[in-house]
Amino acid sequence: MVAESAFQACKIGDINTLTKLANIEESHVDGNGACCLHYAARGGSVAVVEYLVKSRGFSVLARTKTGATALHDAAARGNTAVVKWLVEEGGVAVNILDGSGVTALHLAARYGHFLTVEWLLDEASADASIRSNEGALPLHFAVVGGDMNCVKILVDENPRLVNMQMNNGAAPIYLASQAGHLEILQYLISRKAATKVKAYDAMSCLHAAAQQGHLDIVKWLVTVDKSNPNDRDFDGSTPLHFAAGRGHADIVRWLLKEGGAKVTLDNLGGSPLHSAAEMGELQSIQALLDCGCDADITDNAGLTAAELADKCDQPQAAALIRGQVTLADLGLHSSTLPAVGNYMKFLFFHPSPALSSKGIRVTSQNSNFRTGNSQPPTSPPLPPPPAYSRSVASTPSTVDSPISPPPPIHEDGRESLRVAGYGFLKKSAEVERTERPSFKRTVSEVS
Repeated sequence: MVAESAFQACKIGDINTLTKLANIEESHVDGNGACCLHYAARGGSVAVVEYLVKSRGFSVLARTKTGATALHDAAARGNTAVVKWLVEEGGVAVNILDGSGVTALHLAARYGHFLTVEWLLDEASADASIRSNEGALPLHFAVVGGDMNCVKILVDENPRLVNMQMNNGAAPIYLASQAGHLEILQYLISRKAATKVKAYDAMSCLHAAAQQGHLDIVKWLVTVDKSNPNDRDFDGSTPLHFAAGRGHADIVRWLLKEGGAKVTLDNLGGSPLHSAAEMGELQSIQALLDCGCDADITDNAGLTAAELADKCDQPQAAALIRGQVTLADLGLHSSTLPAVGNYMKFLFFHPSPALSSKGIRVTSQNSNFRTGNSQPPTSPPLPPPPAYSRSVASTPSTVDSPISPPPPIHEDGRESLRVAGYGFLKKSAEVERTERPSFKRTVSEVS
């Protein structure tokens, strides 16, 4: 009970209550290993942080179970005043790593706290070239976070980092395409980022944008950047395969009608219609049929798209392909897009699976560089990033519940990448198609 009262007081910056609590110990932690100092850092009160360290003997290096220090927590919340105190008065090394190899600069950049990023770079000489365990720079984090000011200051700090790739080959420009940040994509190109740089399984920026449902980026890459709409990854899959398999019917139609895409076969002999059929993506199926995709094409196993749908327990998809039902019969309309696309916003709040291994593509799930353990699971959820971070004289935050934010960066129906199985990714029923591209893979299957 004392610990809970202390946590709450630290969270809201109530130093008067803290001084009245007799038994406040660093060993009193919540289920995630966070002590009062972590709560105080998240709350943003320098007075409480200083009181705990100087009067109650808390170590500034206390860590949660995921290796996060108070400095990591303060940076993730944009509490610049606390960050400043911990570095200058508390003696915490500015580049200290959490359990996933992430620094305070990574986290401040990820959540768009420009003033914190600026202070870390200009006043504390934070190293912008430090990579996380997954090879991600603060610039990668900033690109996914979508704050242009954070991206610009990090590029200005070291322009050579603009084409640096993560362990799986994802460069900042790939992540901008995947996250749906068109202006950041354009800015990175203006700073000499190369769209020809692919992830290590040969997925391009166009693959990433098509997979995540970002039509504006798909259009820009094809029409302005002149990206190849028929580019193939190492599995032989094109952007059209990915758009079809993810249910992005608007992208399917645009690629075929205006984008110069052709119906090609992947290494398993599957057409984009096979990808849509396997996943039961009805709007994609209708879009492909409307654009003249041949429903009689058989893959290397001799299956048509309808037969594959049967084997993958997608009876509605099979019936639609065979012309036995219409979208109207199924209560849908060809222009009605399901809420499965555009899920990039859920990605980097959550731990990623292992890096791609041979035969597994760097898709949305395994191209995730998210720090995972760097976000203290017990801290308050981050509100939508403000236009600028709080000032050095910031006031305490009063939100409560875990720091892993509820709204994700990849919105395809999955609550978050922490959720095993990804609500949206469907598995084929009793069919062994282990070589089929990873449209149906879950987090646990690729980790």
